[in-house]
Amino acid sequence: MNCPLCDLSKQEIVYQDDHCYCVVIIEPLKDGHLMVLPKRHVVNLEDLEPQESHAILKLLGRLGKTISEVYDEDPIIFMNLGKHSTQPHIHFHILPSKGGLRHLFSEYEKLPFRKKATPRELKNISNKIKSKF
Repeated sequence: MNCPLCDLSKQEIVYQDDHCYCVVIIEPLKDGHLMVLPKRHVVNLEDLEPQESHAILKLLGRLGKTISEVYDEDPIIFMNLGKHSTQPHIHFHILPSKGGLRHLFSEYEKLPFRKKATPRELKNISNKIKSKF
């Protein structure tokens, strides 16, 4: 296997422990764009070991506080899955942001910034997910 994300020698490491690490992404969207990954090569989120999940979430929390202090913007955390993922190694993006998820989706996908769903719409969404879950 030749996973570029498993090769730590070519990355600018911000932090690492026994289970995960944080690097500066090589194609940052903006200053402060970081990536958090499990050290073990893992492709699917559900394949993470409990200690890896714990370490990743703890690190994302610590980085969130640090990003807020350094950039005076609150962080946003993303994980691309399926066709949106460009690497076969799960990873989380964390970066300072002037807007949150709602702002980004309303701008990019031209969705309303806020629209309350009807009880029927909520039930339909729930049923779609439940039927495949």
